[in-house]
Amino acid sequence: MKMWKDAGEENGRKGSSMTENNGVRRMYRAMLALGDYEYAADILDKIPRDDIHVCSVVQACQAAYGTGKGKGKKKKRKLGRMWHVFTDGLVNDILLSFQLLALSLTYHFWVATILWSEATETAQVMSYQLCQADVGNCFLILLMGTSPANSISRRKERVQDWLLKSETLLMLAEGCKDLAKRRRLASA
Repeated sequence: MKMWKDAGEENGRKGSSMTENNGVRRMYRAMLALGDYEYAADILDKIPRDDIHVCSVVQACQAAYGTGKGKGKKKKRKLGRMWHVFTDGLVNDILLSFQLLALSLTYHFWVATILWSEATETAQVMSYQLCQADVGNCFLILLMGTSPANSISRRKERVQDWLLKSETLLMLAEGCKDLAKRRRLASA
């Protein structure tokens, strides 16, 4: 969190930026969707509360998912039951897809944040738009499809669709790195 914030300040975005806030939510939702409630709560608890922009993200996450400081055992048990109900109806390759998607989008966000000031205006716009395809939205779509009426194959299709999007993000991230390298060589 601190590295993301420092990178934003170095690039002229004083304090928190919308991109950084999206990253906080994305990381949090990824951990939550993967069932790691303890780490998800730690993410919220370690964020400096003196930053009003980040604080608003924390409050929104806590209101929506009931994690972070003060989370009661009853709420935690409820979340645990929801997770077990969800995973009972899924096959291992879908769960693996969740992890790959979370990692790829987190990687993209990191690269795009660090290289933001070095990318062209078009690359910046593309990066921001692709950041909107965040991990949380993917998991929410998949969670909505856990009823018996929705087949495993349909859920696989949804995962594959989002994995294609994640591949696009990785390609953009690589493009940003190449662009930054070329600009550094040109200015040397």
